[in-house]
Amino acid sequence: MADRDGEVAGWLAAGPAREPELPPADGESGAGAPGARLPTAELMALYVAPGLIGTGIGRALLDAGTARARARGFGAMYLWVVRGNVRAERFYRRAGFAPDGAVAASDVAGRRVPEDRYRRRLR
Repeated sequence: MADRDGEVAGWLAAGPAREPELPPADGESGAGAPGARLPTAELMALYVAPGLIGTGIGRALLDAGTARARARGFGAMYLWVVRGNVRAERFYRRAGFAPDGAVAASDVAGRRVPEDRYRRRLR
């Protein structure tokens, strides 16, 4: 969580991947035994107060979240981005995430909303 002047400015939620059988991306094999895989983390949510978007809070939270995941032994992290959310796509690409080709859709207010999975190596 990030705060500014005692108010919540943003927060991030991440943990072990909800898709444990996610195939490894290039370079995601673990150190040690040949073929060993490091577990994958999932970024489930990243929130920045609307008036503070573009101030660096989101990037600071993302950097802290990926560093924490790396320290806990995760070799990669993925997240889902609503297709066409140009601001989010640009933000995550700048942070080293890239679409890996997986697509999904969520129901939001009775409409199907397409999402693309973005992923990056942590090690």
